[in-house]
Amino acid sequence: MTPAQKIQDLFRPLIGEMAWDVRCGHGSFLTMEFGQPHIAVRDPVVASPGRSDRVQRNLGRRRVFVVGDWASLDTIFELESFVCRLFC
Repeated sequence: MTPAQKIQDLFRPLIGEMAWDVRCGHGSFLTMEFGQPHIAVRDPVVASPGRSDRVQRNLGRRRVFVVGDWASLDTIFELESFVCRLFC
């Protein structure tokens, strides 16, 4: 199996799926969700000693996210372009 075939097999379930919650991630990353929405909950955690008050406060809160079946697919623009050339 060639690398291109492996990538096609990996992304095949996404063909025809609607992307939602598309947003700019860190740097050149594009973050998007695919599939049915689900609730994901991150329970509060205790911060390491010496962490700032802000970090302690944020980690001490419960966080709730809406995610898809393929949650937070982070794609570097170059990979996205390559995949589009394969499937589009």
